[in-house]
Parts: sequence; structure tokens; C-alpha cells
Amino acid sequence: MARRPDLVRLGRKRNNIKASVIRDPHISYLRIGSYFIPKFNLLWKLGNVSEEDRRLMRDLNLADLGDLVANKQFSRDVFAYILANPVTTKDEIEQQRLAVKELAEPERRRILDSVINSIYRLYTHRSFALDDCPWPFFLNDSIQFKIYYLDLLNNTITNFENLGEDAESRPLQELATYARDLRASEQIESLPVTLDRARNTITITTNLDITGKYIGKISIKRASKVPRVPYRDVLRTLGHKFLATVTRFGPYKSAVNEALKRLILDNQRNFANVHSLLPDFEFYRAMIKYDEALGENGFMPEFSSNGDTEIRDLRHPIFVLRGDDVVPNDYYSNGDQRVLLITGANNGGKTFYSKSVGLAQLLTQRGGRIPAEYASVELADKVYTHFVDQDDPINQEGRYKFELRRMAEILDRSSRRSLLIMDEPCSGTDPAQGEVQSSYFLESLAESGARGIFNTHYYGLTSTSERCPAVRNIHPDTRLDNGEIHYTYRMIDGPTNSSYALELARSMKLGRDELLEKARQIKTRN
Repeated sequence: MARRPDLVRLGRKRNNIKASVIRDPHISYLRIGSYFIPKFNLLWKLGNVSEEDRRLMRDLNLADLGDLVANKQFSRDVFAYILANPVTTKDEIEQQRLAVKELAEPERRRILDSVINSIYRLYTHRSFALDDCPWPFFLNDSIQFKIYYLDLLNNTITNFENLGEDAESRPLQELATYARDLRASEQIESLPVTLDRARNTITITTNLDITGKYIGKISIKRASKVPRVPYRDVLRTLGHKFLATVTRFGPYKSAVNEALKRLILDNQRNFANVHSLLPDFEFYRAMIKYDEALGENGFMPEFSSNGDTEIRDLRHPIFVLRGDDVVPNDYYSNGDQRVLLITGANNGGKTFYSKSVGLAQLLTQRGGRIPAEYASVELADKVYTHFVDQDDPINQEGRYKFELRRMAEILDRSSRRSLLIMDEPCSGTDPAQGEVQSSYFLESLAESGARGIFNTHYYGLTSTSERCPAVRNIHPDTRLDNGEIHYTYRMIDGPTNSSYALELARSMKLGRDELLEKARQIKTRN
């Protein structure tokens, strides 16, 4: 049995990607002979996915990015899941970059689209291929559909070979090796010959004249002269030498139908392995679309050799793909200052900036470009995120208790090579005590040597940089002019001491006077 390749290096985690069939919302059918087969779609589901991965996908809006680049909405979660599990070595990242580049070539891209469509049909039409029509009159159609189904498998293997032909990237070379192993396997070796002879069956049995003569490569004899050959013998010889004894069309057609059905059943493992490659192909197709959509806005990151990370004029990938104007910002960390402490105005761009850095890290480690002028990135073994959650009444866990548990998990699992992004931790309790606890987490992060971004409204934490050299203060440039807040969305060095919360409320007509007036209006209505 040929061993399936892992084109995106998910390892055992690929088993978490499940597929189920749903009916196409639009009424459409595939016609095979007299059969009208309703079209279906695949809905990808994620099973046994860790809480870590789910939170990363949610916190960095990976599914939203998938919506913009995945050809099918049903593939967006798979794209997000693969992106949330980046490869961690330079060699593998370079190989995936090369695979995306090769698959973007016009001929290979055409073949890639054909492969994806074929695998979808292999999955959704399996039950119809194994279906047995009870009436001999329709056996031709049943045989024809089985031929169509096996043809899909044969053509898919051929396309695997074509995708890997003369490829330089390791993923496509492994795909070509897989196709060659399939061709040499006992289940697939005789498939082309079997299909040719089965196609002849459709023509022969339509106008069958039992004369004892040889018709094509099939010998037909009268039942009165020789014993009937059992169906299993037809099955055994279908791919090689075809012999059947008939008294009418039905039994002969039934034998051919049964033989093709058995051939499909014998290839169930191969079908399963081919189906399991669909998320890999969908991911590469999405990365090609992402690369094209980014256009001249993208830069292929370099790999840092000294542990520093420098990204100049970084913009949020999702908003760039949407065509929105985005203010660029720089991100920098080195061996001495690896933790950014971001304080500043509400709505000033702290969370937006943090998510941009996280997305840039994940895209870099999946072979993608990022919307920046320049980037030299230190590879991370994992990206961890903590963004504010509400209370969880189901698990009877309050927000602050959840935050404490979440922060403990991150610190236990992370390493010096990790990137930690924390947004407003410990804000779900008394401000004074929350600030003290946040300072403990910040100091622990600085001591660990990991890279981190720590967003907070606890301005007392800005003094942490005085005793922890690894911490660097930055804040969004926000200006107050005649009571109006002006956001530039630019991150600048240094701490700040105000979130402009009251000013923001007044700008939304929710200051003290406005709220009292609303209260009087409510009292009047009552």
C-alpha cells in the first residue's frame, strides 16, 4: 500500500480534519447515462482540536483571512487550522515557498484545480458508485457510473504525476513518488486495462448476439455447452482475460458490475489516502490566491540569523486584502528587548497592531509573503495568544479565574523561541489587584526570554522597563485637541499615562451631562 505524503507537514494533527457531505443548496445534477446524481459539497470540520489552536485561530481572525483566499467557504477553517500550525524550520518553509511558486505556474495551476475538483467528486459520489441498480435494464448505467468513478481515480493519479513532473520542491516530489507507488501497487496496476475493457462492455452488451464467436477480447459461449462461470471468476480475470458465459444480458452485465464494484472496494484505502490530501491542495491554492491578492504590497521575509526580528512598515494582512487603507507600523525585538509593553488610548490600535504581528509570524512560517517593506523574522516554535473572554457560565468559571488559568498554561507551555501575544490580561477583577498580578506575569514573560507583546491599560506597569531591561514601552500616537481625540494609529516609543476613556465617551455623546439627560427622558416616558 502506497504511503500518503504530508504536503503541509501537519503530522498527526492532520487527523483532526474531518469531512462530511452536505447537499448543494442549488439544485443541480450530474448525469451519467440515465442516472441523475445530485451534486454535493464537502463541509470540513475540525475534531479534537486543542484549545490552544482554537484560541489562536479566533484571536488572530484566521478564518476571516481564509474567507478572503479560500475558494470554498467550507475550506476556510481548514486553511485557518493549517496556518495556526506553522512549520518551524527554515528548510521546510523554503520548500513550501517553492511549492507555492511552482503550483502558481499556469499549467500546474490548471492541473491543481482539476485535482481538487476530482477529489471532491471522488468523495461525494462514492455511495453512488457502490450502488447496485436492481433492474437489468439500468445495469449499463450502473456500470458506466462505476467506470466514471474509477476513471476519476485513474486521472487523479495521472495528475499527481503531472504536478510532480520536474518539480524542485520537496512536497511536489513526494507527491510524484506517491503516484508512482500507487501505479506499482496491486490494486492500481491493472486499473487502466480494466477500464478499457469495461468500456468495451458497455458497447458489447448493448447489442449482444450470442453466437459463440469472439467479440473484441471477450469470449462468449452458449450456456448449454459449458458450465456458467461464477461472478468471482469474472472478478478475478477482469483486469487480464475476460470470460463470461451468458444466456441473456442480465447475468453478464451483473458480473461486470460486481467486478467493478469489487475493484472500488479493494481500493478503499487508496481512496481514503487520496481524499486526505484535499486539505493540503486547498491550502496551497489559497496561498497562491493570497500571494496574487497581495501583489506588490508583499515582501518575502528573510530568516533572522541572530535572533532579532525587524519588520518595517507592517500592515494588517486582512485589511490589505480587503483594499482598506492601513497605517503601517514597525516591529522590532532583539536579544536585549524582546517584550513590547503597549499602553495608550482606547481604539488607538494596540490590538490591531498585535494581531498584525501575529499574522505576519504565521504567514512567514507557512511560506507566505507579508504586507511590509522589509522583514527579517526569528522563527517561533509556537504562537500563543490571550485575548479577553467573557465569563463562562457553562463551566462556572469567571473571567478572572479563566485568565489566571490561561496565563499559567501559556507560561508552562512556551519556550524562549515562542511568541506570546497578551491583550488586557487580568482586567476582569479589581483594578489595583489586577495591576499587581499583571506585573507578575509581565516580569515572568521578560525573565523567560520569549518574545512577547503585552497590551494593557494598567499604566503602573510602564515602570517595569526600569527593572526589566527586556521590556520596551511603546504606545499609539493619540492627540487631544479641544476635547476631540485624533488618532494617527502610529506606534511610537515610550510610555503613556492615559487611555482617553472619558474623552472618547464624550465624543460619542455619553458624557455626564448627556447621560443625565437620557435618564430624564426615560423618567418622562415612564
